[in-house]
Amino acid sequence: MVGVDPALVLCYRDEYKLALGEQRGDFHVLLVNEWLAQEINARLSVKVSGEPWYFFGHCTEVTALPGAPAQWAAISPILARSWKMSA
Repeated sequence: MVGVDPALVLCYRDEYKLALGEQRGDFHVLLVNEWLAQEINARLSVKVSGEPWYFFGHCTEVTALPGAPAQWAAISPILARSWKMSA
């Protein structure tokens, strides 16, 4: 499962784990940036153009997943944009 809203996705991640335990199988609940970070080809080369986009992480995402801003930074070349991370 891939979701966009960090608070909801992280809640589902915990709830599926608690509700299903080992019966869950190979089922993962990921934020879109986590999924995209897994799918990116490291050799992809895209020319970044235009004004930068600014990343404002959801408070739940930034607190629970401190690596999220770095994942978004790794994804930004795919979108041919430069991103600035905001605290």
